[in-house]
Amino acid sequence: MAEYAIKINEQDILNAVSYIDIGVKEDFTRAVAFMCLEPVEVQDGESPLPTMFRENKKIKAQYLMGTLALLLQKPFAAQQIKTGEELTGCMSEADYNLWASSHVMNQLERLKKVKNSEVVNKLFDLLYDYKAIDMMLTGAIRDELEVRNDPFNRAMQFFNSSALQSAMDSMVDGELKKLIEERKGAE
Repeated sequence: MAEYAIKINEQDILNAVSYIDIGVKEDFTRAVAFMCLEPVEVQDGESPLPTMFRENKKIKAQYLMGTLALLLQKPFAAQQIKTGEELTGCMSEADYNLWASSHVMNQLERLKKVKNSEVVNKLFDLLYDYKAIDMMLTGAIRDELEVRNDPFNRAMQFFNSSALQSAMDSMVDGELKKLIEERKGAE
């Protein structure tokens, strides 16, 4: 067997958390979904359009690996953001690479073949709960993207934007001045 920096063994499975309450999963995935989005600036000529969002798959993968580490009750470094704060539950990029290069998921799959039925049963429960969290996070991200990228909401943001207001103001001012000049010329 290969030497991995992160090693998962039968005892780790027996010590693992194999179920997280559905309400905790929902709260966690809804909060994390927002963190898994990144803005995409859109330009249309001179005026910026309202920001669109896309999924940041790297952060999502780091959250999912952090979730797996939490289920296995293994320590990891949290991802730091620009303000110096930590993203709770989000594994740092360095630790993610350490875990991913240790093929943790493959190690878990191999443990399905051990003779100890208690380990195997708990492992199947853990993997099922992990997959449920993954599916819930994917759905929460999709929901968040639909709301943030909704064409109607983006159109309303554009119509309420200061760039549009200043363009309208200058256009109205120009038209108003032209009308005043025409009136003066007509008198």
